[in-house]
Amino acid sequence: LATQSFTVDKTAPAVAITSVSNDSAGTSASDFITNDNTLVFNGTAESGSSVLVTLKDSSNATVFSPTLTPSGGAWSVDWTGSTLADGTYTLTAVATDAAGNTSTVSQVVKVDTSATVQITTGAKTSDTTPVITGTSDLEAGQTVVVTVSGATYHTTADAAGNWSVDLGSAVPFSGTLAALQDGQSYTINASGTDKAGNSGSDARSLAVDLAAPLVHITTPIDSNGDSNGTLTSTEDDAVVIHGTTTNVPVGSDVIVTLTDGTTTIQKTVTTTAGGAWTLSALNLSSMNNGVI
Repeated sequence: LATQSFTVDKTAPAVAITSVSNDSAGTSASDFITNDNTLVFNGTAESGSSVLVTLKDSSNATVFSPTLTPSGGAWSVDWTGSTLADGTYTLTAVATDAAGNTSTVSQVVKVDTSATVQITTGAKTSDTTPVITGTSDLEAGQTVVVTVSGATYHTTADAAGNWSVDLGSAVPFSGTLAALQDGQSYTINASGTDKAGNSGSDARSLAVDLAAPLVHITTPIDSNGDSNGTLTSTEDDAVVIHGTTTNVPVGSDVIVTLTDGTTTIQKTVTTTAGGAWTLSALNLSSMNNGVI
């Protein structure tokens, strides 16, 4: 009579992904978001099991896929000899014990080595309490610090990375806003840090100009003819329209539109020194008789 003893094992082996190296900057030391692109991937598994560890990028391409034997219940993949591109990866560990039982665990890992914060507010404003606006690649909810005219504000990036501070209603986090004055220029600074610990910043000059631009058309427009305000058939094929501007920078565009209700002519001209502008001679002979 022969006997044989055997063990029935239906229990799946324990397996876990515990950390990546240098996952210590940013908002969490254990969020698997890192600004280090040369990593060591760590985990644990049941002693005596084998662990297939696979890293795939966002296009599902395999970066590595070794089979490991845990030492003292721990395993690791040292990928410090290669550089990972910025992006989102999926790390999967499949443990198999001697009885053939398997257990699988996955973890998303994000590699992010840079941050961008930009100010999009224009260089000039006619408002003494403007809204300062900007964009970023920061995650939603990350803080953007904005300083202007003695005041520091804290705002947050939205889901698209956009942010804003309304100087008319926002309460400074620190300092006091010195009222913006007509004719003065101010420096805006903005900075922020993403979840991986990367920082980005931007600076821009903002000029306050409360003077409204004025455009004047010199009349009569038949001044090259008899200057009586009426274009005759001998004058309407080479009409020179000109004028001046006030509070308009040299080099600005002036859009001039003429219409008789049926035909419309639109031209753009650039202001010169002293705010003057002059269109090249226009042929208006095709326009209807009457007021234009």
